Amino acid sequence: MFLEEILADKSVAFDEIVSWAARGFGIPMGAVVVESEESRGGPLGDEIEILIEVGGAVGDFPAHLSFFARSPRTENVERDALVDDFARHFQAQLLVSDSSPDPYRMTYVKPDGSRELVRLNAEALDSGDAYVVEGPYVPEESEESEESS
Repeated sequence: MFLEEILADKSVAFDEIVSWAARGFGIPMGAVVVESEESRGGPLGDEIEILIEVGGAVGDFPAHLSFFARSPRTENVERDALVDDFARHFQAQLLVSDSSPDPYRMTYVKPDGSRELVRLNAEALDSGDAYVVEGPYVPEESEESEESS
């Protein structure tokens, strides 16, 4: 089951991610698999409770992590708490989805866990799949009227 996707402002070593995930999810280190998006391994055994695929991205957030839960213990994790813990532990700035249909709006998470809606640079994202924060998200007038109804 897909759990979360994180874009981070820095890369983290796979073994550090394994250690963090085992502690955060309360599972043995042997139940965590971290692998590259480009060289995905074969089938995973039933003992694997979380799969984290790590790849690269372009722009201000060069690390791309996708989390896949494979057990009830990992499926039930609170997503915001997972993201906040990752940001604090690795002192990283993150981008995560805000669940809106707007592809240029995301949630920016600071190392202290604070959050802010941001607007991505549309040209950078459209022309080069680069995640570049343009500034704080400011709703357009049509959005404001929809949210107040």
